[in-house]
Amino acid sequence: MAPIGLTDVAITDFVVNQRHGVKGLVDIISPKTLPSCYFQLPEKRVTTERLIMESPTTGKGPVLPVIPVIDVSDWKNPSVAEEICEAAATVLSWSGETLKFEYLSDQVDFSATWPTVCRDEVVNHSNRMKPIGRKILEILMNNLNARMEEQDLMGTLRMNVNYYPECPDTKLTVGTACMLDTVTSGSISLIPPVMGAIVVNIGDMLQILSNDRYKSVEHLVMASRFLSRISFAYYCGPSYDSVIEPLRDVLENGEKPLYKPTMYKDYMKYYFARPHTGSKTIESIKLP
Repeated sequence: MAPIGLTDVAITDFVVNQRHGVKGLVDIISPKTLPSCYFQLPEKRVTTERLIMESPTTGKGPVLPVIPVIDVSDWKNPSVAEEICEAAATVLSWSGETLKFEYLSDQVDFSATWPTVCRDEVVNHSNRMKPIGRKILEILMNNLNARMEEQDLMGTLRMNVNYYPECPDTKLTVGTACMLDTVTSGSISLIPPVMGAIVVNIGDMLQILSNDRYKSVEHLVMASRFLSRISFAYYCGPSYDSVIEPLRDVLENGEKPLYKPTMYKDYMKYYFARPHTGSKTIESIKLP
């Protein structure tokens, strides 16, 4: 059993350098207390007050904001496309282990080097998610009267399998810090789980391509004191050699571009080189 008072340096060495992860830390620390290196700054902590918002109509009474749940059982129903596009245009790090799986859409042997313990499950999930992502992107592009090759929208596919162990003190930390479901005037929209539903977050690429018609959202993951959690995130992005910029179809009526042309690989390199503090990477390429 590990001693009660591990230093922050020792914890970092154990979790990061020795690769035991947060789950390993949870198993050895006694008593079950949250090490200080996982404390969020007071202004960054998620409190009950920040999870409650006033009614947008009356301004009185705490109510939880409505997050749209869209029934896509019939993709051909015109209301489905309308609801998806409307939601996309709305402004809406106690993380244990993360497995990252990335591949090019036309890569044949993409799973050859993936861990055998979960390879089949990840491949099967990817095969189910890809047509859903393709359909959502098709709807969003049609709403912009724009056409793009699939390679330019789904040239790079990535999946993150995130594991969040039980957290000793959820008031002091979060599962994943604000990364860019919705932050509005300092308040956070709580998204309760819906059986059979998939949470869709609009990312920076769609905000750039649409010239701000669609909104990239900040999101964070709440830790639980009593339950562990596994999440499976599926990302669609252009090929790394693509240039990302507002679409010509969007600007054809003389609208000025809000973002400068940038190589996708350079944008992602900058994104991953920075800590996830909630500041938006997209601001780095915004035109004055």
